[in-house]
Amino acid sequence: MLAILRIQNLALVDQLVWEVGRGLVGVTGETGAGKSVIVGALKLVLGERADKGLIRTGETACTVEAVFDLADTSAIDALLEDAGMAPCEDGQLIVRRVVGEKGNRQFVNDSPATLNLLKLLADRLVDLHGPGEQQSLHSVERQLGMLDAYADGDKALRKYRAAWREFVDARESFEELRSSEEAGDSELELLRHKLGEIESAEINLEEMEGLEERYQQVSNGARLAELSGEAVALLSGDSGVVGQLGELQRLARELERLDVSNEERFAGLETALVELEELEGSVRDYLEDLEIDPAEARELEERVDLLESLKRKYGPTLEDVVATGEAAAAKLDTMENRGERLAELRQAMDEAQVKVQSAGRELSRLRKRGHPACPRK
Repeated sequence: MLAILRIQNLALVDQLVWEVGRGLVGVTGETGAGKSVIVGALKLVLGERADKGLIRTGETACTVEAVFDLADTSAIDALLEDAGMAPCEDGQLIVRRVVGEKGNRQFVNDSPATLNLLKLLADRLVDLHGPGEQQSLHSVERQLGMLDAYADGDKALRKYRAAWREFVDARESFEELRSSEEAGDSELELLRHKLGEIESAEINLEEMEGLEERYQQVSNGARLAELSGEAVALLSGDSGVVGQLGELQRLARELERLDVSNEERFAGLETALVELEELEGSVRDYLEDLEIDPAEARELEERVDLLESLKRKYGPTLEDVVATGEAAAAKLDTMENRGERLAELRQAMDEAQVKVQSAGRELSRLRKRGHPACPRK
């Protein structure tokens, strides 16, 4: 039940705290007394569209807060859990909405919430009825909804709708295949060729990155060897960078021996020498491992050419090529086994129809039992 309603700076209301008592509560007053403001505030805090015109003149924001005392919070807690929020404490739910000139905010149990959550909570907290809404009782859909609620038929109705959807899907698939023309020889041959071309490539989506890297290395093998050799020559030997840096290190030690203030000046020299020696070894190893096998080069080139050709025809990516192959396989299977597939779909449609009839009988039984014109058994 609604326990407290707090309103601040809404329309003509400056401050209002209404503690609602238990039982039937009636609010009376002459026209313009503010009855509609209370109803409007309740609608606002439960997710109705907010208008900045609601803010009291001279203020920048209005606030409405509703406190609900609930005997059973299980349904509300389920909604809060789905929204990633903590459940109610001590059976109390607090909903607050702030409408401001710079934007609106809403809170549930003092945690920021979405407007959609407020609307979901409203469906389980408050029923609002205005003039003329009794006309909805003439709606067959409304009458069935009330009958199903009274007869505990909600679960049976959901089961019937699911069975009907399954039947409709099966029937559409059957009719679509039955009305389609049988595939001609040329179309079947084209599908077989496409599928065979893709399957024979044995595409591995994880291989492409490493394959392209190795192909680039093989394709540029001669130039890589030339550049690596030049790098090793610059680094190694007495005249190389490492050799000259070693001589510099010898000079630095002598300078440090004669003047200790030079220690800090040459502090990073030894580290630089070690790093350059490691670089020299790494480049030398790279050069030694750079042997290019002509047979491997040919295989790599053929593999890359094949995959690039497939991407041009069925791509632009290998993922697209694989997807094209899967679609071709599915379509070919359907065309080649059209009769068998029709029989399977017919069986699925018949089974779904049996489910619809069974669910319909159960729903009808519950509705008849709950209808006031029928004796309850």
